[in-house]
Amino acid sequence: MVNINTSGAKSGRDFSYGASPVQQLTFIELYQDVMSKMELLQFIKDETTFQIELNKIRKNIQKIINDHFSQSISQLKSVKQFEKIATTFESDLNTITKDLSIK
Repeated sequence: MVNINTSGAKSGRDFSYGASPVQQLTFIELYQDVMSKMELLQFIKDETTFQIELNKIRKNIQKIINDHFSQSISQLKSVKQFEKIATTFESDLNTITKDLSIK
């Protein structure tokens, strides 16, 4: 008789979960999600629920800014031709982000 050992069969370390990594939402998907949730806010009568949902929307807007705008502005700032306008946009985004901060 031959004795065959397979790796992972005993320790379980070689087994993978098998799930795909979570796919990040695109700008359009995030934007559409924010806009549809904004429309639904009008139907919420309870103040606490309204604030909870509003904070979720704020987080999504901040995610859009951080993932799609901040990086682009940083890249533009490194190009001398666009440095001044990128600084202005960065200031505007900082103001928006500050206004979106969850209270």
